[in-house]
Amino acid sequence: MSTSYRSDDQLVSEVDGGDREGGVSMDVLLQVTLPIVLILAFLVVTEVQSLTDQINRLQKDIEGTATGRLVHERDVALLELQEQLLYTATNDVGREAEGELGLDRYALLTPQVGRLLASEVDADFAAASRAVYTALGDDAARQRTEERLRQAVEERFVALVDEQTSVAGESRRRVLEITEVNRESFELKLRGYVESFIDTASATQLDLMLRWLRDPAASLQVEQESLTLWQQIRAAGGTATEDEAIEAFVDLKAAHLVAELERLGVPLLSRTVQQADL
Repeated sequence: MSTSYRSDDQLVSEVDGGDREGGVSMDVLLQVTLPIVLILAFLVVTEVQSLTDQINRLQKDIEGTATGRLVHERDVALLELQEQLLYTATNDVGREAEGELGLDRYALLTPQVGRLLASEVDADFAAASRAVYTALGDDAARQRTEERLRQAVEERFVALVDEQTSVAGESRRRVLEITEVNRESFELKLRGYVESFIDTASATQLDLMLRWLRDPAASLQVEQESLTLWQQIRAAGGTATEDEAIEAFVDLKAAHLVAELERLGVPLLSRTVQQADL
């Protein structure tokens, strides 16, 4: 048994002559082939949509898997590591600054009133007072000190990342990029250190001033060295109340001490002067 094959040209010829020879017409052929083409087009569109839906489902599945949670947990851990290292760096720099300024022993160095009356102060007390004044004497000095300490904290932070952790590559880069929240946190803590420095120094200076004001010998010296002003204060007794006269004399004694300390190379903080109401 033999099988014969017809060429495309033969098929076309048969189609063209269909009407004449009773073969298959073009209309009939279209009726047969068009539904097949439409079905194939529908299958392509359906497959693309199916693939798109499948990709979207896979993406959601990936985000919801343990891997996604681990990535999130890693990011949180990196930020917590950054926070802890900044906290440590701020404490390190704060304690070092306190030692450099001599504030850890500043109160122990304050002179007795007798030495002040003899125009003497401990050299270490004078040096510490000058260092504190240079660093924190007024608002401008405080701002310069805060900026210097802020830079020191950031440098110490980088050193701690390399000394105490093994993070590398992208993780190290992310740790070193200080977030706004963590920056505000460590800067607030640093300002707290600076504020405590000022409070410590000012409290020591005010205590010295209070002991001077209470000392009878200091009062006598002020009377003798400022006799004219003292006489004016006493002469005002007829018009001024006793409290006003006492207040004027206290101010005189305090101003006398400030001038004496300045002469001895012991400047006072603006905070001290303000709180003493001079």
